[in-house]
Amino acid sequence: MKKQNQTVTVMLMTAIAIALAVGTTTLTTASMAIIFTVCIPFAIVGMISTEKQSMAAFVVSVLAIFGLTDVRYAMEVVVTFVIPSILVGRLIDSVSEKDDEERQEPIYMGIIIFILSTIAYVIIAKYMMNIDVVKQLTDTFAKISKTRLENMPKEQLNVLGDVTAAELTDMFRNMIVSLLFIQSGICVFFTYFLGGAIAKRITDKNLNRIRMSGFYLPGNAVVITFVIYLAVFGLSYMDTGLNTIVIMGNLQIVFNIMFMMQGISVCIYFIKTRIVQGRGGIVFPVILIVTLGVMGGGTLIALLGMLDCIMDFRKIKPKMKKSI
Repeated sequence: MKKQNQTVTVMLMTAIAIALAVGTTTLTTASMAIIFTVCIPFAIVGMISTEKQSMAAFVVSVLAIFGLTDVRYAMEVVVTFVIPSILVGRLIDSVSEKDDEERQEPIYMGIIIFILSTIAYVIIAKYMMNIDVVKQLTDTFAKISKTRLENMPKEQLNVLGDVTAAELTDMFRNMIVSLLFIQSGICVFFTYFLGGAIAKRITDKNLNRIRMSGFYLPGNAVVITFVIYLAVFGLSYMDTGLNTIVIMGNLQIVFNIMFMMQGISVCIYFIKTRIVQGRGGIVFPVILIVTLGVMGGGTLIALLGMLDCIMDFRKIKPKMKKSI
């Protein structure tokens, strides 16, 4: 890409990102809108720009968002989404010339970056703006739960049993760590796969990435999961003061999501190789998708991902010589 064209493209993507960030203030589900919109163009800016251009785009974005929205919203967007999105974009660009195994690093590092950014915002909000984000979230959830239970038909209440709004709120509070991981994972996957695909079409830079059908968890994920479970189980018999039940519950959700990611990747791989390329007919992928959709859905997909970690159905894990 010529330098002039690259600068124009970066400016255009920055303008789109700012417009989306400012526009989400009018939505009731602003956080979800941010996940699917704001992260992507800011990550694209990080991918297609130089370090100086990324810094300039960041400064302009911060000034615009703070100038056009209220301080709390601007702080949340900038710290929780803008900064990590640009950083993930820069990571994708930095590993684009490396092998496929290293090209997955922005996914794992990106999840960590988004989690740390969210924690940073919570700390900033509490000690600089006197806002307890976690308490506000739980209070809002408590009000919604109470209202829903009060207006729920008797048949549905019988299914739930004697559960109360307070119990649901405690459950939600215990799941905050898992929800944080899920949010970060969604942000990273959309910035990496969707944002990367868009960036590759608007720039001449060689942004090589793995495709979704080639994603796999690093190391021996099943063994690591088993060891962590054993460690937490051991802690439950010690006087550590830790709520190991809550820890185990959060780990269960996190590991399910991780293996589900790999399971989805396996499904996409077989759809591409059996249907699109026509090898072996369409019977297997159709049966696979229908079975997973009807019988347990996400749980079976996670199980498929776990089995792929052990058996490597796609034969791509050992050396990852090329993208799938």
